[in-house]
Amino acid sequence: MEKYISLNQILMDTAPVEEKKIVNQSFSVDGLSLIKLRDILIKIGKIQREFLEDRVYVAVIPGGFFKKNYAVVALQLFDKEMFVAAYADEGIIKQRTCEGAINELKRNIQQFIRE
Repeated sequence: MEKYISLNQILMDTAPVEEKKIVNQSFSVDGLSLIKLRDILIKIGKIQREFLEDRVYVAVIPGGFFKKNYAVVALQLFDKEMFVAAYADEGIIKQRTCEGAINELKRNIQQFIRE
């Protein structure tokens, strides 16, 4: 939980975010380098900030219905685990944008995810 607190704070420092609406996930990874993660983020979204000493990226990734809405996602990569904090403004119709953005990320790093 401590990992999420610092990621959530980075997210709140980057964008106008309501903390209670942040979606947190983590997954085990193997062989995913920071450079490879950066390349994937450039491919699927737009990097907003990077904190290389902490191994953190903040990116905007499309999600939601037809990927027309965007989530701000903070990611921290450790040797064998990635922590993710995502936030998106949802309108009247909930599009589950955060979940869609995280799923897009997972699809693109699938070969590195350990079960």
